[in-house]
Amino acid sequence: MDQIILFGDSITQGSFEPGLDGFGQRLAHAYARKLDVINRGMSGYNAKWAWPVFRQVRQFPPPGAHVRLLTIWLGANDACIPPSPQCHPIPDFVQSMNQILDHAHATSPGTKIMLLTPPPFSAAYREADLASRSPPLKLDRSFEHTRAYGEAIKELGKARQIPVLDVFRHIWEDAGKSEDKMMEYFTDGLHLNRRGYEIVYREMIGLIQESYSELDPEKMEYIFVPWKDVDWANPEGSLVPRKV
Repeated sequence: MDQIILFGDSITQGSFEPGLDGFGQRLAHAYARKLDVINRGMSGYNAKWAWPVFRQVRQFPPPGAHVRLLTIWLGANDACIPPSPQCHPIPDFVQSMNQILDHAHATSPGTKIMLLTPPPFSAAYREADLASRSPPLKLDRSFEHTRAYGEAIKELGKARQIPVLDVFRHIWEDAGKSEDKMMEYFTDGLHLNRRGYEIVYREMIGLIQESYSELDPEKMEYIFVPWKDVDWANPEGSLVPRKV
């Protein structure tokens, strides 16, 4: 079965977490019997560390399977501020992203790609969460610094003609551009909760329908026919995979 690969950091890794209705979990439901949705999110990773991992992830597709859609969602950790070891300055971040994209195009030229900007975050919620740890930690991000990484992703997408899902803008506008309301979208100020993931899923499906309409899950057929279309007298003859 062909695949959708979700590549990113903890926000992608957590998109299958029970109870959160994450975008990965919902995509897997939407594409059931059509495409396999593969979670390749790695908590804590920035683009510099993700690049060598991406080269290895892409080496092992199942026999006969093709990656129909690749989502790349990095930048939230890159946007950490010094002295965090996750900090990855914007020029270096863009270079790492270009390496990932170059490799994706070279090894799988037919794969559709979608980039996502890092989401905003709740500074007050994040600061409280870090202060409660043992030992307490200082705030490791800033709102505007994170926004700058989102702008870099949008510029990269425009330059390479790749659709970009502006998660930062969609959540910020849904919150009425109010920092006081940002807590409503996160579990800890950084990682999305059900409401945050709902926005990501809704906007992602909309962008798929707009940019890659052939991958609209509502228009795709099952690989194997619905049960009512099975030839009951000769079932094996009708139970062959279809191209979707």
